[in-house]
This record gives sequence, structure tokens and C-alpha cells, in this order.
Amino acid sequence: MHVVEIDGDKEAVGQQPCGGVCKADGGVADPAHDGKADKAAGDRLKHPCKHGLLREADALNEESEHFPERAQLYARIDLRVELMYAQGLAQEVRALLDSGVPDRATSLQAIGYKQVVQALEEGLPPEAALGTIQQATRRYAKRQMTWFRANPAVQWLDASAGADEIFRAALQKAADFDSGI
Repeated sequence: MHVVEIDGDKEAVGQQPCGGVCKADGGVADPAHDGKADKAAGDRLKHPCKHGLLREADALNEESEHFPERAQLYARIDLRVELMYAQGLAQEVRALLDSGVPDRATSLQAIGYKQVVQALEEGLPPEAALGTIQQATRRYAKRQMTWFRANPAVQWLDASAGADEIFRAALQKAADFDSGI
């Protein structure tokens, strides 16, 4: 596993080193990568260290932690699935199957694993499952949000408020609950 340092944070990504920096950062890049922040998932997945993909994920994280709009949530889901691929989801599934784990094992029925197994069984490249995984994950997130909204016991906190404010709000909600409010 290749460890890359981005803005002081170390991130384990990919299998091949690129020198730890991209041309976009003013450094030396892998010859297969031009250092541009491409929007096409296929282009982003070619670069072993995934600097652009990680930076894009960081930018979405900074926008809002509470997902006030579905479009933002879906964009984060799509990016997360792309990052899972970039970090070796397909190779992991292939290794599990090669080690003798049955393709119908419960663990391979999880979102992501199931779609990659299906693509491999159909003789397709594992990347063919990318869109299907993103769609299945968006549907799962929608079901979760529906369940949370319908459950009156769920108490929402503003994740963009910062750790101290979130902690204070959680304590207040707990105190309100204890006092019967």
C-alpha cells in the first residue's frame, strides 16, 4: 500500500508510488497522470495515488457535514464509491474469490462487493459495476433518510457546527430527554 501525505494528513492509497506529489501540487507526477482534476471517473481512477480524488472528497467534506440537499449527498456517495475503487475494491473482491470465498457468501452480498462479483461473473471489467454501486448506495441512503425522518426518537444535530457545539447540543438534548421535555 502506498502512503501519500496531503496537507499534513497521511492517506494509504493505491498500490504504486508516484513520488508523493502531483504536478497539480507543483511536484513530479506519475507519467500516466497529467495532474489535472478530471471530472470523468475513469480518468480519476488511472492515477495510482489519487491526489485529485482525495482533494475533491476533502472539498465536499468542507461544504457541509449535514447534507441539506440530496444532490450534495449523492455527489458525496458517487465520490466515495470512486474512492473505494481507487483504493482497490475490485482487487479485494477478486482476491476473496480466488482464496475460495463463495460468490454467494453473505459478506459478498454487501453493496459494492455484490456488484463487482456480478460484473466478474458476467465477464465484464470490474469498473463496469461502478455506476451500479453508486445507484445502489444512493437508494440505500434514501431508505435510511426515510427511516430516520419517520422515527420521532431521532434527534438531529448540525454537523457543520463544529465539534464543541455538537457536543454541547448533544448534552442539551440528553438533558432535555432526562427532564421529560
